[in-house]
Amino acid sequence: MTKAMFDKFKSASPYGNKLATGATPLEAVDIGVSIDGFKVGDQNYPINPTLTFTNQTAVDLPGGTEFQFDIPVSAPDNAKDQSGGGLSVIASGHTRADNIGGLDGTMHRVAFSLPTWKALPAGASYELDMVYYLPISGPANYTVRINGVEYAFKSEQPDLPLADLSSGTGEDNPADGGETQPGTVIQWQPGVSQVANGTTVLYNNKCFIAQNNPGVWESPTQSNWFWTEVTCP
Repeated sequence: MTKAMFDKFKSASPYGNKLATGATPLEAVDIGVSIDGFKVGDQNYPINPTLTFTNQTAVDLPGGTEFQFDIPVSAPDNAKDQSGGGLSVIASGHTRADNIGGLDGTMHRVAFSLPTWKALPAGASYELDMVYYLPISGPANYTVRINGVEYAFKSEQPDLPLADLSSGTGEDNPADGGETQPGTVIQWQPGVSQVANGTTVLYNNKCFIAQNNPGVWESPTQSNWFWTEVTCP
């Protein structure tokens, strides 16, 4: 047995040591996050802590702002929330019902959004009552998408430059899902178009930014859970 283990480890490929599976944004913003409220005794399942996001920037975060973070695949890919944020898994690291042969990936990516009708003022907090079903470490790799631009959290990426949010847009970053530029607006086709969050589409002579992963039949007609109406470029 010892020799078999030695031979296996000797021929194994180098282990991964990346902190995140996705690309890191080029700028950061100062949003604090804390986790507490873990239940004890007979109330400790499902696991239901409160994640508090505090806007420590100097500007209000607009309604519809999307937050994302990673949780380990030690928990199944059915995380959700009980606070109306619509938290769901947007990229699963392991979907099989078993773990025979090991887990397929390392992280699930989850996301939720502020209500489209409610901004998060500077200095204010938003509480997310998260629910998951097996213990995890983390969460980690927080990002926030503000006006179509994705930013890291300053607490996790202190070496990144702080974004200037005073203009309402931040710097363009096309490689990282930045603000859609004129000429890149997509014509929405019901039943056909499949777009990523942050994409600007044109439909019935109006422009909308996608959020919360709209399906092909979620045609934009007004600002709602899936769309924020914007001025066309």
